[in-house]
Amino acid sequence: MKPMTTRGGVPLRLDRDHGWVRIAVACLCALAVCRPAEADPDDYVQDLDISAGQKEIAVIAGAATATPNGAPALEATAVQYEVGITDHILSETYLQFANSTPGSSGGGVDGFTEEGVFRFTDPGKHWADFGAMIEVEHPRVWSQGWYLTLSPMLQTDLGALQVNLDPMVTKIVGGPAYGAATQLGFQYQFKYRTSGPLDYGIQGFGYGKSWAAENIVFNRWNNVGPAIFGSIPLRSGRSIDFDAGLLFGTTNDAPSRTVRAEVVYAFY
Repeated sequence: MKPMTTRGGVPLRLDRDHGWVRIAVACLCALAVCRPAEADPDDYVQDLDISAGQKEIAVIAGAATATPNGAPALEATAVQYEVGITDHILSETYLQFANSTPGSSGGGVDGFTEEGVFRFTDPGKHWADFGAMIEVEHPRVWSQGWYLTLSPMLQTDLGALQVNLDPMVTKIVGGPAYGAATQLGFQYQFKYRTSGPLDYGIQGFGYGKSWAAENIVFNRWNNVGPAIFGSIPLRSGRSIDFDAGLLFGTTNDAPSRTVRAEVVYAFY
């Protein structure tokens, strides 16, 4: 669930100096294990801002250029619905649409995903908030099987800077095209809150080595780049929240450039 942008002072959660060290070690470990497989340009960073009763309807879209090694350009869109069941449990359902050639017809529904996010800690009680995400995805092509993802989640505030880190493990089951593959991935985000209408930060998405019975190794890549965030408050506790990013590939398997954006209508 994407948070409504907060203005003003932000309390410092790290009440011990070694909290900074823990953040740095966690980021380095994720990057080391998940050396920068294929992701969608409509990917987004999941956070731990959950509020009971809050509902969201979101449209996420993105477009990626061809990769240096010749993989085609890609457009993708997702429509999702979220609801905060409690202050610690979030349910999310979304449909994905994709087109491998920008500007052409076709594409259609590319997959269906059901996701649950669980926050284990109360905000501000510890040096960081901890949680987990469980995701079940089935692509439109049934021969590709089911994608089961488990992601431990970390979120913390360093003054006005919010940090999110979501390492992921994805198991592909029931897909004769790929066998029973296991893939490592990660998402991360740094968002600096300002006193102005927009917040600024960095977003990153990547996948690492994959293993399968057929010794298939998926491509390894990492996309990272600047992002902006904003929120337009409406009456009765509603808001329109948005974020957008321009990502740059760091390997020959990654798109040279990816543009992504998300618009969220939040209400109770």
